Amino acid sequence: MESTFSQVMPVDYENNQQNGINLEETIPIGSEFEVDVLLIQVGDLENEMSRIHELHKQEVEHVNFWKEQELDKLMKKHTWLKYNIELYLTRSEKKRLNLPHGQVGYRKQPFHVEVLNENELISGGFVRTKESVDRKSILTHFKATGEIPQGCEIERPEDKLYVKPSIIKIGE
Repeated sequence: MESTFSQVMPVDYENNQQNGINLEETIPIGSEFEVDVLLIQVGDLENEMSRIHELHKQEVEHVNFWKEQELDKLMKKHTWLKYNIELYLTRSEKKRLNLPHGQVGYRKQPFHVEVLNENELISGGFVRTKESVDRKSILTHFKATGEIPQGCEIERPEDKLYVKPSIIKIGE
C-alpha cells in the first residue's frame, strides 16, 4: 500500500527538492522591483557563502598548523632514530642487516646532473624542445581571415548568465 506522502506528492518530489526549494518551479516576476528584491536575496546568499568559505579557510589553516607541528615532532624523532641506526652500521662496519622487524642497508644511487653553466650546455646541443599547438595563434588567424585551419574546430560557447548584486553590508 502506498503512503499518504506518495499519494499527494509526485514520485520524484524528493529528487526535485533541495533545501526546501523545488528547482522545477519558477518565481512569477512581474516587475524590475521584484527582480531587485531577488538581487538582495542573491547578495545575502553570496555573503553567507563567503562567510562559510572564510570560516572553512580558518579551520583548514588551524588544522594544517596542528598537523605540521605533529608531523615535525614525528619527523625529528624519525630522523634521530635513523641517524642512530646509521651510526651502528658505521661502527660495526656492516653494509646491510636483515632483522626480524626490518632490513637496513645502503643502496647505490644513480648519477645526476647539476647544471653549472646553462649557456655552455645549450650551445653544446643539450636542449630539449617540446612541440605543442598554439591555440592563441589559431584564434588570431580565425578572427583575421574567418578561415578555420584543418585539424580543428572553432566553437563559441553559449552566453553565460551573470548576476552581480550590489554589496549591502547591514549595520553600516
